[in-house]
Amino acid sequence: MAAIAPTSFGRPGHVATVAGTGTQKAELSTAHRLTTTIALLATVASAGGLFLPHLYRDNAFVVSAWKGTDLITLVVAVPNRRQLKGARYVDD
Repeated sequence: MAAIAPTSFGRPGHVATVAGTGTQKAELSTAHRLTTTIALLATVASAGGLFLPHLYRDNAFVVSAWKGTDLITLVVAVPNRRQLKGARYVDD
């Protein structure tokens, strides 16, 4: 039976192992599906904010702040989701 090993997010090769039952695997795969869905929705929302000209109806300062946030979401947050894999299963 494998133990849960400490993980260091963002560093390749450091993964946690999960022992056991199908329930644990199902819970983790559900978490991965939800994370992927959230990343996809964040991508769509951020792209809309950047490329739809009249989406934001605030003053120029606020619009530039929203667009900056959208850019950071597309360039930093969504690509980092691929590195934050959480845990992988290792069979004994």
